[in-house]
Amino acid sequence: RDAQESRGLGDVYKRQHAGTDERRLEAMEDYMRARLAAPIALADLARVAGVSVRTLHTLCQKHRGVSPMDLLRALRLDAVRARLMREPGAAVTEAALTYGFGHLGRFSAYYRERFGELPSQTALRAA
Repeated sequence: RDAQESRGLGDVYKRQHAGTDERRLEAMEDYMRARLAAPIALADLARVAGVSVRTLHTLCQKHRGVSPMDLLRALRLDAVRARLMREPGAAVTEAALTYGFGHLGRFSAYYRERFGELPSQTALRAA
């Protein structure tokens, strides 16, 4: 009976904190979206979420399936793609640098991995 009660309390704890975890992640994601073009450190994200860096990493892995910095990279890649598609003739290099991608070779590889094409191909299609 004690083991059952302990499990029951654990379930209650998980249910109570599931909403809190989601609110923490939403606050972090809002912060990311508002500052896509600004430098953002992992410690900044943890502070906004109100947890330690380690806890933030655990929450992101559990609820989003990626690390916080991988999530930030995905949001930035999405922003670059949106800009390239929205603004015909937009320069890929300028868009990448605007959203914090300093190493253009890595940026191009990340972009291709995420979207299945090079950023220059997206820009050409949009033109």
